[in-house]
Amino acid sequence: CRLLSFGLCPAYSPEGFEMTPERLTWSRFTSTLEQVTVAVPRLNALANVIREWRVRQKSRRQTWLWRMFAKLPVPPRPHTLVYRLTGGMVGSHLPLTQVHVLLLTTTGRRSGEPRTTPVVYFHQGKSLVIVASDRGMGRYPEWYWNLQLNPQAGIQVGRNRQRVYAKEARPEERRLLWPLLTEMLPLLALYQESTTRELPVVILHPI
Repeated sequence: CRLLSFGLCPAYSPEGFEMTPERLTWSRFTSTLEQVTVAVPRLNALANVIREWRVRQKSRRQTWLWRMFAKLPVPPRPHTLVYRLTGGMVGSHLPLTQVHVLLLTTTGRRSGEPRTTPVVYFHQGKSLVIVASDRGMGRYPEWYWNLQLNPQAGIQVGRNRQRVYAKEARPEERRLLWPLLTEMLPLLALYQESTTRELPVVILHPI
């Protein structure tokens, strides 16, 4: 009996061993049990290897898909598309207001590709003023970070396009401009109240 050392085979007698049908059945059972005990860890190890292989394959497929999609051009937003197609006849004003909208094209700080965003603007002499409000969200808009890295950008006002140099207003400039901006667009005051960050005022100087 294979389980003699564990005291689990009382039918075994060294003096007079006789293989009865019961002992044969028990011996086969214990032999099978030992084989299963040895096989289970091996099967578990094999399952782990297969699982890790499938995870790696899935990761490779996802990486390949992301690389493929990263090469595709970013489609323009509907507002941007309509603005360009109509030369600003549609999309250059906020509905029911006299507030003007331009298309700001910055260089993506990660991709290096042009990124175009519709932005509300205000006149200040020969320069234009925009606000990085992002509707009062707790984050700065992407175009603001792009301008921090590369302040040169392109704008389209109606059908006219030109290059500009962006510069964030100094604190004293912002104090002077902010009341004028909120008077023309009261939503800016609500946006400022809804977030803890100070909404940056950016001045676009023509190049």
